[in-house]
Amino acid sequence: MSERIKGILFSVILIVIALLLLPVVIDSVGSVLAITGISSYSGVEAITGLIPLFVVVGIVIVAILNGLWAMKKGAAW
Repeated sequence: MSERIKGILFSVILIVIALLLLPVVIDSVGSVLAITGISSYSGVEAITGLIPLFVVVGIVIVAILNGLWAMKKGAAW
């Protein structure tokens, strides 16, 4: 299997794993917001609510960079 295909396949697998873990992240953030009483601090609740977005964006960026690296590494020239 060529390096390009392996890199793209790894990127897809990485995104699938991230999407499988996303409900766990969302539930964890919901539990933190419900149990700890963090809403009494100004702005912390809003930032904590953005954690699932940061996780998804981070995984997508890593997958894109990995795919681009694999395409560059597998280039014939």
